[in-house]
Amino acid sequence: MSVLRDLTHRQGLAAAISGRDEASLEPLLAFLARYTTSPRYASLLCEVCHVVLDLYAHALGQSEPIDELLMKLHRQLNAEVILHREMFAVRGLLETVSARAVATESR
Repeated sequence: MSVLRDLTHRQGLAAAISGRDEASLEPLLAFLARYTTSPRYASLLCEVCHVVLDLYAHALGQSEPIDELLMKLHRQLNAEVILHREMFAVRGLLETVSARAVATESR
């Protein structure tokens, strides 16, 4: 994480990630698929995901292991988005109930 953070701050992330072959891209994608939805690292790793996808979008469909890792990453991010939508819906309901309770108490 420290290396990725330093590369991001120094605008060297794209240069460090570019030019990788399947063997050296696979561990990076596995790492991203595993940790991108972790709240502690999500912001940084989402940025890394954007750079990886920008650099390697042209290679989609050329390697089955890479495609599988990208699909895993996609599924995890999609599940995270659904979870956040549900949490915001619950938060909205709780705020409505809380506001109604406060309004009832003030009468």
